[in-house]
Amino acid sequence: MGCIPGDPRWNRIEDWQITLAFLCELPVQAVHRLRSPHADLAVARPSLEVALPGGGHVDERALWSSVVGDLDSLPDLADAVRAWARDCDVTFTERPLRPHLTLARARRYDNAPVTATAPASTASPDSLGRPNASTWSAAQ
Repeated sequence: MGCIPGDPRWNRIEDWQITLAFLCELPVQAVHRLRSPHADLAVARPSLEVALPGGGHVDERALWSSVVGDLDSLPDLADAVRAWARDCDVTFTERPLRPHLTLARARRYDNAPVTATAPASTASPDSLGRPNASTWSAAQ
C-alpha cells in the first residue's frame, strides 16, 4: 500500500522523548556505551508532570509539540547526559535545551510538506517558547 504525499510517519507514543542532547546518528558501538548510563540517569530522577499545549513544524519536514510543566530538573539532567556523552567520546552539536516532542516526520523520499497535518496556527512562537515561526495551539 503506497503512502499519500505529505502523510507523515508518526512516532509511536512509546518512542516519545524529550530531547536532552542532539546526538544525531551514532555508530552502534556508541549507542551501546550510552544506553545503560543514560537509562540510569533517567531512572534516578522523579517522574515529570507535563502538558503539550501546542507546537509547530521544522522546515515542513517534522511536526513537534511544546512541553510545559514540571521541567525544573531538565537542565541538570541534560547537563548529565551531555557530560556522559563527552566522556564516551561522542561528539555532538551543543544546542540550547528547548523541551519538545517530535511527533511526526516526513517520510523518506517524500518531498510534500507535513504541515497540512497540523492544526491552523493560533499561537505565537513566543507563547510556546519555540524559535520557530510556525506554531499551533492545542486549545483549538
